Amino acid sequence: MRIVKYFNVTAALLLCSLSMFLNISLATEQPPTELRAFIMEIDLKNDLMVVAEKDIHLLAQIVNGKKVWKTVFVDAQGNPIPAQTYKEKDRVLVRGEESASGAIVAHEIIKFSEQSTEKKKPSSTNPENSNSYNSLPPEIRLEGGVWKN
Repeated sequence: MRIVKYFNVTAALLLCSLSMFLNISLATEQPPTELRAFIMEIDLKNDLMVVAEKDIHLLAQIVNGKKVWKTVFVDAQGNPIPAQTYKEKDRVLVRGEESASGAIVAHEIIKFSEQSTEKKKPSSTNPENSNSYNSLPPEIRLEGGVWKN
């Protein structure tokens, strides 16, 4: 009789624990997050990047004494590129999951080419371009992905 009672209690506890685990794991799943902005800071040594004032945690592991990135770094065409090619003021698209702290755990970071992100200044001699960048006051500048004056 004691064995049956012990088995019932153990089974009940196991089912409760399993139920709680499943509820917690389902509740913590976040939809994928995408963030398109400029890199403000980058620290590959500490697996960290700041994009649009959000902390981006880069995934890596040490294999045979060498850092191997789990975060995928690619160019706009989807070709793999070294993480070391990323620098401040690069325009990127970060794909990952937002953590409870608000930081993003990056699974993929796409670097856009300078040509696709920088608008070319129109020729000031062309009358069709009267509303061009040339009409902006010189004190307006781009800092960390934000226009400032």
